[in-house]
Amino acid sequence: MRKKTKKRSFLDSKYFSFMDTTYRLIKSSLLFWVYLFKHAIVLGFSISFCTLIDVVEEILGGNAQAIRQLFREKSKRYRNSKILSLLLIGLTIYFSAFVILPFPKGWSSAVVATIKFVCLYMLLLIWILFMYTSYTMVKLQLPAKQAALYGFYLMVKHFLRSFALLLVFLAIIWLSGYNAVFFLFFAPSIYVMCTRAIIGSIYRSDREQSSVFI
Repeated sequence: MRKKTKKRSFLDSKYFSFMDTTYRLIKSSLLFWVYLFKHAIVLGFSISFCTLIDVVEEILGGNAQAIRQLFREKSKRYRNSKILSLLLIGLTIYFSAFVILPFPKGWSSAVVATIKFVCLYMLLLIWILFMYTSYTMVKLQLPAKQAALYGFYLMVKHFLRSFALLLVFLAIIWLSGYNAVFFLFFAPSIYVMCTRAIIGSIYRSDREQSSVFI
């Protein structure tokens, strides 16, 4: 009887822990959007995203501090990344225009298809590099420029991980397109957790090599 009570107590604690973590991750996703608009989107995307990565790391690490307070404290670390955010949004709009907007009718279909393919490739490459850069800024506390250099090095070196990261990115976009609730409440935190699972270990195994970029 005592063993059954202990087992039930253990399961109850696991269930409570799971539900509490899920709630905190959902709240983190919502605060990501709040901080994104608070920092004017174009200039604040990198601030909000790096803060989300940092907060998710704290949550999964067992930090019980209030999520709103964590966001307030962590966001101060990334206030100098506005140029990174501006570049990301600017390049995204630029390459997206070539993919979405129609070309002049006189252009060869083969040329148009090639240009669209190259621009789409560059668009995806930019976002994957941004993920590596953001994670590097959080894990190694490097400035944006140095983080981008080291992030590019990691992206090329760990090609299979980068490809896995791309698949997750496309899957999140696809699911978000079908479900607005998922997009608002779950997508940001889930994407960060997937990124953590795919490339998080890199920073433990390659930490000594990062000194080249510091």
